[in-house]
Amino acid sequence: MQKIAQMFLQVKNLRPRHIKLILDYLFIGLVAFLFFCVWCNFYFRSFRLTFLPAFIMTIVFMCFFHVFMHMRKEKKAALIALKNAAKQTYVELIHMENIIAKALITKAFQASQSQSLKNPKSVHLYFRFTQGEATEQDIVSSIREAKTQGKNRINIFCESAPQKLKALAASYENFNVEFFEYIETHNLLAGTNLLPPKTINFKTHKITFKQFFALLIAPGKSRSYFLIGLFLSFTTLFTPFKIYYAIFATFFFILSLLSKFYQPRWAEKYTNL
Repeated sequence: MQKIAQMFLQVKNLRPRHIKLILDYLFIGLVAFLFFCVWCNFYFRSFRLTFLPAFIMTIVFMCFFHVFMHMRKEKKAALIALKNAAKQTYVELIHMENIIAKALITKAFQASQSQSLKNPKSVHLYFRFTQGEATEQDIVSSIREAKTQGKNRINIFCESAPQKLKALAASYENFNVEFFEYIETHNLLAGTNLLPPKTINFKTHKITFKQFFALLIAPGKSRSYFLIGLFLSFTTLFTPFKIYYAIFATFFFILSLLSKFYQPRWAEKYTNL
């Protein structure tokens, strides 16, 4: 009874991302098993001799797949951690006094560029400490300021800059305009040990079950779910595990119908992000 209770608690505490991961692994395992069954049957010419080697190859494949996904997850987690830290830094800079924030980055820039540039002070630093993308007006303003100071190199510090804006900045022949987005700004301050102190509680939003369900049945996924269900239904004609394939096929058909015809109003705030 104690083991059953522990299993129940584990299932009860499953998060939406865990459920999604389990479903992904099951689906990939079924597809891999079917693939190996087809090729093993081609060589052995017997359904009875097909399943054991196909099962073994599926287990080996899933082990390699798990290692690959684990490495990918660690890399993604490191990138997310860097982005969160960079956002924290940028939010701190926005809420600091403008003069202090400018002085902090100027000091970090001069310290980091002292070896690569003969005179870092010859570069004009333009600051846009607001949320949102940089605009064409920022380029115009930075060039105007650089002209008055007799400088032709400009570094624009901003939260982000679209590729079109970077291409526009590159079209100015007499000025070398570069953008420091929030991650690059964070790396600059971190590399010179000048990160601002944390004074603002910056929270990252975790996905809820409602958000997970809304994304699961988001508009536009109906066709994909239908094709997966159709594929699994077709494979029931060639596999002895008909009941398992039929269950998963039914599951994807239901998701297809929900995605096509059921869109609750509360889901719009999650799918229209």
